[in-house]
Amino acid sequence: MQTQLTKPKTVHDTDTDIMRIVASFFVVMIHAATTEGMGMVYNALARFSVPVFVLISGYYLLRRPHPGIRIARRIGSLVGIHILWSALYYVFYRLVGDLPKGSFGDTLRYLLTQPTHLWYLYALAGLWLLLPILQAFARHASKEEYRYALWITGILGTVVTLGVRSGISTVFSTVVENTKIPYALGFVFLFLMGGYLFRFPIERAGIWYIAGGAGALLTVLSALLLPQDMAISLALSFYAPGTVLASIAFFLWMKRMCAKRSLALRCSASAWKIIAAASGGVYLIHPMILRLYDLWLAPLLPVEMAWVTVPMATVWTFAVSLAIVMLLKKIPYVKQILL
Repeated sequence: MQTQLTKPKTVHDTDTDIMRIVASFFVVMIHAATTEGMGMVYNALARFSVPVFVLISGYYLLRRPHPGIRIARRIGSLVGIHILWSALYYVFYRLVGDLPKGSFGDTLRYLLTQPTHLWYLYALAGLWLLLPILQAFARHASKEEYRYALWITGILGTVVTLGVRSGISTVFSTVVENTKIPYALGFVFLFLMGGYLFRFPIERAGIWYIAGGAGALLTVLSALLLPQDMAISLALSFYAPGTVLASIAFFLWMKRMCAKRSLALRCSASAWKIIAAASGGVYLIHPMILRLYDLWLAPLLPVEMAWVTVPMATVWTFAVSLAIVMLLKKIPYVKQILL
């Protein structure tokens, strides 16, 4: 008999709230880090953060059907949030002198495509667009069918996609390019994996911890040893196998650690939930705060060593962003644009 999903008892678990907080901190680190030297190490280590958010989304969204009107509203909301925040960044970057005045077409293009860190909103909208199909599969597939889907989307969305990017074989790249399949599957795999981990919990995750540690090490070594262009395109990809494995291992490890400390976590669950609810806003606003850090504080530092400056910039940017978002969420209607 196939396992049927049931309505979850809680909207969110404390363990995933903590995951969101940790992941949002490392998202900030990605943008605070550079792509050379020790900055590259921090950048590579922090890459697991974005896939964790996709895992968490699948973990909750694939549990039960969602009305079509809700899906349409959510997609429209994500596009609207993108345009609104693009406009805010356009004004901000004009004020600090980072963005020259352009034509109407340039401005419109900016509002729809920039700044680059907002790409995740479009990716999330794409997952919501596919949600009815993915949810129906996640709800009714057998364990073997689910695993097959994970193998296919995982291989096509990570190994094959990076193989195309590497340009090692032009024939291989042309064949895969013509299929038009792999490019959307990296996040589909993570989304489905989140649903799988809810429906078929993994009790013994030791092999995943080893694979995740090895994956993180592989990501760092690849980032350091490959030529810079290839390192950015391959090693720092959110689809990189090492990064994907590290994100899954982190997800499983956090659930285990939180289960062992369940009493203490229950006592502070409301605090974790409040902070986690601000993680989306931190993602949206932190590049502004980081830019102000670069303008005002970075020149005052006596050192220029990345192993010191990257953590300092990350902690300051994350803390200030979090404080601002938590204040903004108290304002009616404003919280609607903070994810």
